[in-house]
Amino acid sequence: SPSPSPSPSAATVGLNKKKLGEWLGEPDDRNVEVLFNYARTYAFEGVGFERAFRMYLSRFELPGESQKIDRIMEAFAAAFYDQNPSTFSSADVVHVLAFSAIMLNTDAHNDAVPKVRRRGPPTC
Repeated sequence: SPSPSPSPSAATVGLNKKKLGEWLGEPDDRNVEVLFNYARTYAFEGVGFERAFRMYLSRFELPGESQKIDRIMEAFAAAFYDQNPSTFSSADVVHVLAFSAIMLNTDAHNDAVPKVRRRGPPTC
């Protein structure tokens, strides 16, 4: 029988979070395989989307390149959906939600985003 996977915290202890995020986002076959296997080490079963998403993102920093972020969100979506198939209609839905949450967060909190694109609470 295969040995159990290490927990995400054990698998990343002592690693530089920024470098880990950059490496996980690389498109090379080996990196992608490690990324998807890493995402599967999380215990997402029965965990809500927001909590699972925060757990996943707490172990590394997202890279700045949107293609790398997309790949990392795709791995999260696959792992989350596999463990919670009745929560969303497909892994693609989880992927779009996760990527959209990152983009909205970036728009809301990044000083490089023009203030015109940021929206505050509605005014009456």
